[in-house]
Amino acid sequence: MKLNRKNVPLPAIAIVASAFIIALLITGLSYRDIKTEEKRVTDVLYREGITLIRSLEAGIRTGMMMEAKREQLQLQLEETTHEPDIAYILLLDEHGEIIAKTGAEQTNPYEWINTKEFIKTDEAITRIKDNSKLGKVFEIAKAFKPLRQGQRMRGMMDMHRRLMGRDMPSEIFNDRIIIIGLRMAELEQIQKGERKRTNIIALTLLILATGAIYFVFLLQNYYLVNTALEEMKEKVRKTEGFVAVGRIAASIAHEIRNPLSSIKGFAQYFKSRFKAKKDAAYADIMIKEIDRLNRVITELLDYAKPAELNLKKQRLEDIISYSIKLLESDIKGKGINIKEEHEDNLPTVLIDKDQMTQAVLNILLNSIEAVDKNGEIRIGIRQIKDGLQLSIADNGKGIAKENVEKIFEPFFTTKKSGTGIGLALVKKIIDMHNGKITVESKEGTRFVIRLPIHIT
Repeated sequence: MKLNRKNVPLPAIAIVASAFIIALLITGLSYRDIKTEEKRVTDVLYREGITLIRSLEAGIRTGMMMEAKREQLQLQLEETTHEPDIAYILLLDEHGEIIAKTGAEQTNPYEWINTKEFIKTDEAITRIKDNSKLGKVFEIAKAFKPLRQGQRMRGMMDMHRRLMGRDMPSEIFNDRIIIIGLRMAELEQIQKGERKRTNIIALTLLILATGAIYFVFLLQNYYLVNTALEEMKEKVRKTEGFVAVGRIAASIAHEIRNPLSSIKGFAQYFKSRFKAKKDAAYADIMIKEIDRLNRVITELLDYAKPAELNLKKQRLEDIISYSIKLLESDIKGKGINIKEEHEDNLPTVLIDKDQMTQAVLNILLNSIEAVDKNGEIRIGIRQIKDGLQLSIADNGKGIAKENVEKIFEPFFTTKKSGTGIGLALVKKIIDMHNGKITVESKEGTRFVIRLPIHIT
């Protein structure tokens, strides 16, 4: 029993491909979520760094610390680094020299900054740095400008002059660069947890999706196998019936043939003895009907008996020519035009000559009966992949759509005098040759036979 290729469930590779596509989608979504989370974390750290820088600038403006000694400036930074999230703070001049620092020891902290150019801008730049002791550190660098000359600063200078008895040194107005390192350990731990949850969810979805696809394939396969089994059971039941009919037909045929031969002999004798044309015509009808009955019995026997193929290399074109020659009187009687269209240099085929001739004769007889006078039958052979294709087409009345699928069933016929054995026998012969036969009926009828080849 062959399953229809269109209905065969997807193979294991399709399950793997589906799972791979789902995995790609889930991985893409997970990657997007992780990147979104990373951006959220860096945005939080960026805002925290900017807020811290502004608070330091405000503190220095309030305390007028910039004119004091470096020790006092150092103290201000150290008080700020008491916050657990702050790893270190560095204050650089325009030449990159460290003015003040606090927190973890840093080497070459400003190699990634062009200090002379950067100090002129008001932008902040960031990076994530791997530190052997602190782990990942989020660094933010910005020009540090707590005091600027202007209307507001003049008031502050006057206040300082009255309190301290001297002017503020001009160097306090020089711009600086501040670098703040923020610890990422806690945020990284949160991020790690988020990634873990995302991976677990992604893996769960992948397993569920793959399982669902596999379950659908199993269900489809179960349905198809059940359908195929039911079809097979039905065919077995039909086959058993055909075998029983065949046995009965074979036993009856042997009993009928001998009397038929005797009856035909007497009919031929009386035909030769009758002088009246009318009586001779009756005898002639009797002889023809006996021949028809004998042909039906022969078809029944041929279909019922187990055939053994005598396979030999044959040219399919020769089978066609021989069959046409056998039916020459029928073809000429209806004025049928036979068109043969064969490819050149066709390979030989390993077939049983007698069986294949019988199959071709049965198809041609159907075509001859189907066409009107002066009709046309087109016969063509061409080489296809791994085989030969024989087509026999006529321009007759065609076959009703609802009967196309039934014409190869034994005993199915729409002809008043038909037996329904001819085309069933054709299919049996083609099947025995590991071939395939199909029929198309639109404007006329076209039989297509595909046979495996044996190339010499």
